[in-house]
This record gives sequence, C-alpha cells and structure tokens, in this order.
Amino acid sequence: MTPRIDISDEMLRQSEAFGRAVVASYAAGAKARSKRMAMHDIDKDPRMQAVGRVGEVAAAIYLGLDPRADLDWGSVATDAGSDFSLPVGSVDVKATNHSRARRLIWPVNKRAIFEEACADILILAVVAPDLRSAELRGWLLREDFTKMRKTAGPADALMQGTWYVDQDHLMRLAVLRQWVHNASPHKQEGT
Repeated sequence: MTPRIDISDEMLRQSEAFGRAVVASYAAGAKARSKRMAMHDIDKDPRMQAVGRVGEVAAAIYLGLDPRADLDWGSVATDAGSDFSLPVGSVDVKATNHSRARRLIWPVNKRAIFEEACADILILAVVAPDLRSAELRGWLLREDFTKMRKTAGPADALMQGTWYVDQDHLMRLAVLRQWVHNASPHKQEGT
C-alpha cells in the first residue's frame, strides 16, 4: 500500500513561503552551484520549490518526525545532499508533481556529483496538484539505487541520461518506517 500523507494548511503555507525564499536565494546568487545545475528554470519557480518541500514534509511526517523541527526551514542555501536525517541514515526526497510518475530519478545534470551528494536513502514522493497531499511511492538505499539504476534513452519520457529505478522495484515505505522505529534511541520496551 502506498501511503498518502495529507498536508496541513500550516505546512502548506510554510512550504509555499519556503519555495519563494529558495527562489529569492537563487536570484541573490546564494546558490551558484545549484543554479548551474538547475533545469527547466526550477531556480525561478517557487511552486516547484514548494512541491519539493511538500514531499519532504510528507516523508518526515510518515517516518515519525516533526517537519517543523526536523526540516531546515531557515537555510535556503544549497543542502549537502540530504533533506533530513534518521537514525538509519540521511534522506533525500525526490518529489514530483507529475501524477503518473513511476520512477525514482537522479537527474542527468547532477550525475557528476552523485557520489558526493547522494544521501543514504532516496524516497520517491508524488505531490498532488493542489500541494495538499503526497503519495510516498517507495524508497531505496543509495547502494541499491546504484546497482539497479537504468539510464534514460532517447525514447524515454525522462531527459536522456537521467538515472532511474522504476517504482515497482522500490521498497515499501512501511519497511523504512519499521527500520527507523527499531533503530530509534527513544524506542521504549513493548512499542
């Protein structure tokens, strides 16, 4: 079963404000490296920045985190390759607003930095058009993504050269949530 996480009005407003702040940061020159790798004018699109943040919020909620405390809302500079941390590793949520998306991707424009920038865990989140919910379609460890990835060719819907793994080969989010629960230092006996 694919978890669908509803986004509160507060988190939606905060995500939209974050998207605007990220775009302003690009415009001010604070994200020069990221801007050089930006595709499809994402550096100028506050809505797409909000889509990414909504995916991160949904994943954090599902995994038992408090997105207000566990996501970095103050810094809009380039992240170090992860969106948040869990007791089992760092997480990068790959969010899209394409409702028919079925692939966890690593964009062609970021292939050169995969080894240095890829988090331990990658999650595919598909955000609703109104940004009020997100489906968490699956996840993989970085090592598994590396072993299983395919490269988009000229006939693919993705940009040629993009690495991807189809969602049918992803792990269910319930497995990750259980792993996090078992590894949590705050886990109590009997829970």
